[in-house]
Amino acid sequence: MSLALPFVIAVVVAVPGVLIAQQVTVTASMPVPAVASTTIAGTVDTQGGSVVPGTVASSQSVGQENASARITANVTQLAIGCTASIEHRLDVATAAVPASSASATADVLLQFAATTNESVVLQISSTLAATGGAPAPTLQVDVDDDGSIDWQSGPATPSFAVPRVLGPTPTFVRVRTASSLAISGSVVSSVTVAVAPEHPTQIDVVLFGCSVPYHLYSFRTFGGGVEFGTFGLPPTGPVLLVFGLGVFPFVLPSAAPSPCVVLPTLDIVALIPSPLGYSLPLPPAVRPVTFWAQAVPLTPAGFEATGAYRIQAN
Repeated sequence: MSLALPFVIAVVVAVPGVLIAQQVTVTASMPVPAVASTTIAGTVDTQGGSVVPGTVASSQSVGQENASARITANVTQLAIGCTASIEHRLDVATAAVPASSASATADVLLQFAATTNESVVLQISSTLAATGGAPAPTLQVDVDDDGSIDWQSGPATPSFAVPRVLGPTPTFVRVRTASSLAISGSVVSSVTVAVAPEHPTQIDVVLFGCSVPYHLYSFRTFGGGVEFGTFGLPPTGPVLLVFGLGVFPFVLPSAAPSPCVVLPTLDIVALIPSPLGYSLPLPPAVRPVTFWAQAVPLTPAGFEATGAYRIQAN
């Protein structure tokens, strides 16, 4: 790598986000309204509508008898990934059986798109918690919305992951969910469809830190970059982010119970704009490159050091 790399990284760090032109989006629609329905003491209540994002719910009670059905949908768009999830929750009280029941159905059409072509991994996962004897919900996902079911829930449903290339033309994913409950108990189920960046950047933890309340995370971002940020307790002071093209370990003066070692060479030191993450673009012009990153929080008791990462961008 040329000696000009530290200057290139310095420019990128000083103006975070300027080189990030890529944007990956997820939108959702409901060709057919979602329906949440309950029956109690012979009375039926049905609520329907769009739940993207939002909630449709039906709840009834007569004395101590009650039944409820709820459908909730959420869509999240971040630089590190886009996610859509649909959850059902059904509850029937003991006193309401056998005259009561709850059910929910939803048909959601997702659209994933990118400003320019972007390699991603499309992932599908589900969760289920149900009272013994309750029927299992039906969860189905049709990637490309071509009428072929690519994933559906079952007794031992594995997670699903497949590489894709997103672009300006949307990739459609249809999610169908249905659940019912006619016994005393509850059923909570969800299905999540997510896309995450898939570019040749390897991120490894190479040193555990001395900081107890603060930790550094590092994730790949759309557009070929890496995002850094802290999690744990909210920082009580500035948090510095150190980038180095090599390692030169030294111990910080600190009141932490274990030695606070800073691993990277101090090529670049930046301030993490807490609580926001810090995006570092890695365009093709600077690849391949290997560098190290670590956060140094300044606390009332002195300096601390988080874990350190080695980033190999090929």
